[in-house]
Amino acid sequence: MVSVVKRMRALKNKLYALKFGPGGAVLPANITRIHMEFGLKNGKGHVGPTKFWRDNLPRLKYWNPSVPMLVNRSPDDDKLATMSIYLQQSAPGSGKKKAPTSTSTTTPTPTPTETAIAPAAPAPAAAAAAAAPAAETTTDAAAAAATEAKAKQAASRSAWDGSAAAPPPVEGERVVTIDMTHMRSEAILAELVAKTGAVPARPGPEDDDEMAELAAVKRQGAADREQVEAFVRKQKREKALLERARKEADAIKAANAM
Repeated sequence: MVSVVKRMRALKNKLYALKFGPGGAVLPANITRIHMEFGLKNGKGHVGPTKFWRDNLPRLKYWNPSVPMLVNRSPDDDKLATMSIYLQQSAPGSGKKKAPTSTSTTTPTPTPTETAIAPAAPAPAAAAAAAAPAAETTTDAAAAAATEAKAKQAASRSAWDGSAAAPPPVEGERVVTIDMTHMRSEAILAELVAKTGAVPARPGPEDDDEMAELAAVKRQGAADREQVEAFVRKQKREKALLERARKEADAIKAANAM
């Protein structure tokens, strides 16, 4: 069984490989979602998008977990490989106004005239008739909300059959498109950073120290493995020489016995 320390070291190596490297960048707050569309096969200029999806997109998602990143792989390789970046034009909540707050609340006392002319409570039948349209409105609103939730759930899934096309922008959004056809993954990443203003993720001092320690352990492990392999080769060579000498001695004894 592999020791806990060795497994933890392997896990840290994988984690740092995921955090830092090509694709590790923090997107601005106005990026609402990213949609990629390219073919299932790597021919016809879809090699770069496939490599970007496999190598760079996981790091981008690590640093931006709240940004939906959908992938639509189509069996039709003749289509252009595109990336759609959805940006919010206005900051969320900018048009909202705060409700005025009051430090004290005073309950008005009704005057005798107001008490005398207060309307009587509606009859039960009239109340039920008035509540019926409200119940129907609530049911319709719930059904509409459920339908909208299903549509959002369907639009938030990646697909391998070309069924998850890029949705149109909603109100207050604009779309920036990158044509990834025949582009290398490095060029796709550079254009994404240029068009969104993403900030590349840099390791901190603690991360640098731990990565240096992991690299030193890896180098020491490689040196130890080389030393062990050299020792094993030497043992095998000596064993082969002894076996050869034994066979030659047996052959000499057999020749002298004749």
